[in-house]
Amino acid sequence: MNYIIEANLGIVLLYGIYLLLLKNETDFGKQRWFLVAGLVCSLLFPLINVGFLFQAPAITQQISTIVLPELVVGRNATVAALSASEIVIAIYVGISLILVAPLIYQGIRLYKTMRVGVGRYRDEYYVVESNENRGSWSFFKLIYIGRSNELTDEDKQLVVEHEMLHGKLLHSADMLFATSLCVVFWFNPVVWLYRKTLAKVHEFEVDAMVVDRHGVIAYSVLLAKTALNENGFLLTHHFNQSFILKRINMINMIKSKISNWKIAALVVGTLVYFAGVSCTDQVDSKSTAAPKDAPANAVEQFERLKAKYPDAEFQLAEFDFNNPGTKPAAAIVMIFNSEKEKSWVITENSGRTNEVYITVDQTAEPAFGIQEFYKQLGDVLQYPDESIKKGIEGKVFIEFVINPDGQLSDFVIKKGLDDACNTEAIRAIMQLGKWKPGYHNKQAVAQRLVLPITFKLDD
Repeated sequence: MNYIIEANLGIVLLYGIYLLLLKNETDFGKQRWFLVAGLVCSLLFPLINVGFLFQAPAITQQISTIVLPELVVGRNATVAALSASEIVIAIYVGISLILVAPLIYQGIRLYKTMRVGVGRYRDEYYVVESNENRGSWSFFKLIYIGRSNELTDEDKQLVVEHEMLHGKLLHSADMLFATSLCVVFWFNPVVWLYRKTLAKVHEFEVDAMVVDRHGVIAYSVLLAKTALNENGFLLTHHFNQSFILKRINMINMIKSKISNWKIAALVVGTLVYFAGVSCTDQVDSKSTAAPKDAPANAVEQFERLKAKYPDAEFQLAEFDFNNPGTKPAAAIVMIFNSEKEKSWVITENSGRTNEVYITVDQTAEPAFGIQEFYKQLGDVLQYPDESIKKGIEGKVFIEFVINPDGQLSDFVIKKGLDDACNTEAIRAIMQLGKWKPGYHNKQAVAQRLVLPITFKLDD
């Protein structure tokens, strides 16, 4: 989730820089490269961590633990419930798939359109001429000329040259890239504006190159002559566009280089974004003092560890089960705060290697698979009658360790209800037997997991 947020913030920031500094420039080649580079940087920068540049090792303010999907136990039935994050992901992916469907349809239309006219090869490009009332367009090395019967040989030559330049400059690759991001980041309106702007810059860039070879008047006449219809393909480049007057105005403008101060501002803005996202996870680990709001029992254990291992660095931080951190670390001690759905955890920053892991290369799993585990757990779990009579319902968070031999141990109620629900939850898990252990560095290791179980009375 953090990656998606940071990537989209980067797209918004760099597009804003473009609008502020480059929108009215006439060096369209540099505009295009900045826009493309902006998309690439927005995707890559959040993946880069510059912690290795600092002497102090990085540690997060919150610890991430692996929380298994929730199980809901009803008075008359037990069902495995999807977590909120799983529901959000399902909706997110579903909308992306819906957006992919029109692109597939348009790809089929593009293919059928190419089959209608008579084609010929010109250099490495396949050129199709058609008398149908469609606009001219190109897609990589495919060129389509619509209403060719209305064009002179000189007009056709200009159209083909225009579209061949799109192919040589790999503009279609830009459009595929930008369109893919629209599918993935469909919720961000700036991504769609970004794609539209990139398509316009492509046309301005090619227009300027053709005008340099053939002159303004002849090319402007051809633009006006062919600007009657649009074909509606999202992935192709159109010779005729609805912004035809803007294009004619652009080719008549005096071309100038981008000022050095603007280039410097672009570089600085990009570097500021890079520094912001690549250093997000870095905090000062030199401070080993316990937080002021930490409970007394947590501070006591924290100070005891510091005294016992003076060469090691420890971190005491609050962990929220409902909002786990984004970076894993191995917990030495977890202290449950019964007043909140939170625990205080002590993590080691350096020194010893912990025997019990939270994150591993290959996480532990039930011997017969996670789906079957939930099915069997649902069959075994019983809502205690005494808890039903008292109207008790809510969540029980059970922490346990899967040992290298697959045996379960160290059951701890991190958040519980009454004794009956707590005991029933542990009894049911223990009854299902051994697991496949987690593996780290190709070795079986002990791993700590948390399983939330919700006891819910029927409405």
